[in-house]
Amino acid sequence: MITVYSFFIQIYGWAINISALLGNEKAKKWINGRRTNTKRSVKKSVWIHCASLGEFEQALPVIEEVQQKFPSHNIIVSFFSPSGYDIISQKNVVDDVVYLPLDTKKNAVEFIDLINPEIAIFVKYEFWFNHLIELKNRNIKTYFISVIVTKNHFLFGSLSKSFRCVLKSTDGMFVQDESSKNLLLSAGFENIHLSGDTRFDRVFKFAIEETVNLKIEKFKSIKSLIVLGSSWKREEKMMKEFIMQTDLMLNCRVVIAPHDISEKHLIEIEQLFNKSIVRYSNYSNQVTDIMLIDNIGLLSSIYRYADIAFVGGGFTNALHNILEPAAYGVPVIYGNNHTKFPEALELEEAGGGKSVANSAEFITYLEKVSNDDLFCSEAGQNSLQFVREKIGATDIIMKKVFKQKDR
Repeated sequence: MITVYSFFIQIYGWAINISALLGNEKAKKWINGRRTNTKRSVKKSVWIHCASLGEFEQALPVIEEVQQKFPSHNIIVSFFSPSGYDIISQKNVVDDVVYLPLDTKKNAVEFIDLINPEIAIFVKYEFWFNHLIELKNRNIKTYFISVIVTKNHFLFGSLSKSFRCVLKSTDGMFVQDESSKNLLLSAGFENIHLSGDTRFDRVFKFAIEETVNLKIEKFKSIKSLIVLGSSWKREEKMMKEFIMQTDLMLNCRVVIAPHDISEKHLIEIEQLFNKSIVRYSNYSNQVTDIMLIDNIGLLSSIYRYADIAFVGGGFTNALHNILEPAAYGVPVIYGNNHTKFPEALELEEAGGGKSVANSAEFITYLEKVSNDDLFCSEAGQNSLQFVREKIGATDIIMKKVFKQKDR
C-alpha cells in the first residue's frame, strides 16, 4: 500500500502543478515556496512539522521549551499549507521555516539530508509515510504529539496494515485523550503515551501574562463585552439577529474578529451591521457599540476583556480555538457541528461552554448568560477550571522525548 500511496502522491503533485499553470494563486505559492527552501543545516536540529497554523499553536509550547533547554540546536518548522508558512515565516520565533516537499522517497531523502534533524516531531496526524520511513532508516528519533484519532480513522481500515507498521516503528505517539489511546492500543500499537493537548498549556500561559489593550479598554468602558471570535458569515448573521431582536445592546458592546479579514469581507460586515460600527485601526475614542477587528494577531488578547465569547467555525466542523477565551474564565458559545474537536463537548459537559444549533438557541443562551450574573460567573469559572485541569502535556512530552538530554 505504501507503493500505491506514493503513486497517488505523485498524481497529487501533478494536479497542483496543473492548477498553478491555470492561475491558482495558492498552488503557485505552494510550488514557488518549495523552490526556495532552507539552506543545508550544519548544526543538529529539531524538526517540527505542522500542517498549518493551528498545528503550529499546538507545537509552540514544545518549541519554547526546547529553545530554553537546548539553545544550541536549530529549530526548523515545516508547513504543508501556505497559510501557516506565510504567517510564521514573517515572525522571528524559530531558526528556520520551510515548506515540506511532496511526500516521495526522493524528496524525503533530499529534505532530511538538508535539515539534518536529530529529532523529528510531527503534530496531530501529519502522517508523511515516505519521510517517516527515511527517518527510521537513519535511526532518527521520531515522535507525534497531540494525536487524536476516532474509530473511523483510515488507520484502522483493513488495507492500512502497512501504514500502521510505519507508525508503530516511530519512537512515540503522544495522544490527547483516553479514547485515542485505547483505539491505538487495540490496533497493536505499543508506543502510545497519554499526554493531553499542548494547546491547554499554550492558552493558560498566555492568559496569565499581563497584556493591556487600551483601545479595547476604552471601547468596552463600563459595559459588558461580547467577543465574536474567528467568525464566519453564519455567526456574523446570528450576531446581527441577536442585536436586532433584543435590547441587551443597551448594556453590551460587541467586538467582531472575523476569520476572513480581506477588504471585501470587512466591507460586507460593515454593511451587515449598518449602525455604529468602527474598525479597530480607525478607533480613537468614539462612542460606538460594535468594533470590527481588521488585522491578525489580536484576538487571543482581546478575549481577556470579554464577558462572553462566541467562537466561529462550529457549524461546518471547522471550529476555531475555544480554549483561548476559556482560559480567561469566559463562557463560550459555538456551533454544534464539532465532531473533530472533542474539547467542545468536554467544555460543555464541564459547564463552561454551550453548543447551539441555530439563531434561536444562540439568542436564548446569550440572553440567559447576559442577564444572570451568577450564571455567567459560574460558567466562566467552569471554563477556567476546565483549562486548568488539562494543562501539563508539554512537561510529559519533554520528559519522555528529551529525557536523555535533560540529565
